[in-house]
Amino acid sequence: LAQAGFTQSHVSLSFMMLRLLALLVLSTSGLPLEACDGAVHMLQTNARHAGKAGKEVRISSWMGRTGDNILQVGNAIVFAKWSGASRVVLPKTAKDVTLKDARESVAEEGIGALFDLPAHIDVPISRESMDGLDCSETAAVIEKLGEYEFLTSSCDGVPARMLHQVLSEHLVPYMTSDLQECVSKKATPEEESLLTIHLRTGDAHDMTWPCNVISHLQSQYSYSSVLAVTTKLGTEREHWCTSYLNETVQNMQYQMESVTSDFCSLLRAKNLFVGSSAFAVTAAFLSPNAERLFHGGPKDEWIPWLHHQPKYCVDSNGSIWDGTDLTIYGDPDFTPRIFRYEAGEFAPSTWFWDPTKNSAIVGNWTAHNDLNDMKMNDMKPVSDELELMDVRC
Repeated sequence: LAQAGFTQSHVSLSFMMLRLLALLVLSTSGLPLEACDGAVHMLQTNARHAGKAGKEVRISSWMGRTGDNILQVGNAIVFAKWSGASRVVLPKTAKDVTLKDARESVAEEGIGALFDLPAHIDVPISRESMDGLDCSETAAVIEKLGEYEFLTSSCDGVPARMLHQVLSEHLVPYMTSDLQECVSKKATPEEESLLTIHLRTGDAHDMTWPCNVISHLQSQYSYSSVLAVTTKLGTEREHWCTSYLNETVQNMQYQMESVTSDFCSLLRAKNLFVGSSAFAVTAAFLSPNAERLFHGGPKDEWIPWLHHQPKYCVDSNGSIWDGTDLTIYGDPDFTPRIFRYEAGEFAPSTWFWDPTKNSAIVGNWTAHNDLNDMKMNDMKPVSDELELMDVRC
């Protein structure tokens, strides 16, 4: 079908009809209906790869910082699996380029600080089902432009479990030796009863979750101490929860070190709380150690600037992926916001996105009209009624 010029939509429709026909035949034959799934999936995989041998997916350029770059890689690999491409071609990192090529590089805190990346990552033929994924928007952009940034979107309907799998399989092997050594150290007794959280400050201020979530988790799970990985303590950019945490949390600790050390602490955490930060969320996706993952804020929108969000939900055992349980606390009356310092105003919860321009950032951080005059101090930092959210798939 691919060699004959049919689009991916044609192929998907053809196999939908094939599955319906197979189910009809099996229902009258006495054979189990599951018998057709393996055969149809194999035919779908072959069709995606038909005529695509040696085809590649190309990330146009690095965008944003460390967590954003990791998302770009994960999204591109998922799309490659869906489309049948055999590898993902990566942009150069700051380690590889001169100042003349700065537009192609990333800052020091980008992905190059944590991973020694090759020029491309090979993507073997996918053996898992890609049913339920819609990558047509990205496919249309690539057909027009030949490449894509892959930060804001790849495919709609991607389970968090799948993104965890592709990043663990294809990106973890390229960790720098320093990061590998740090992550592989034996856990200390203190780490067993430690809750690690991430407080995003700096260029943007994460105000998407009520501050009392942390003291609630410490009480609920009897954590002996809380470690906040953050930046800029003691300045005007101190996280808005800092004062409240200091007053309500027992054994509150802070860490403000190198990108490698901070990312390592998130990767080592057995109990990890993340808000709306690509740095922390991608650490969760890559973590080999997280047993309990917590989130506060919009349950379906962890990173507001993504056009297509991964599906953050749990199986019948409460696991978002094997070995990691997910718990989300929220409050329907709490309004999540992100404060952008460079713009000096509140950002909307979702950025504008124009796939024809291969970009998610169209315009700037424009605040809603009714928030233009608000300041961070006007917002209430706690929730009067925390709710345990239903996150079943």
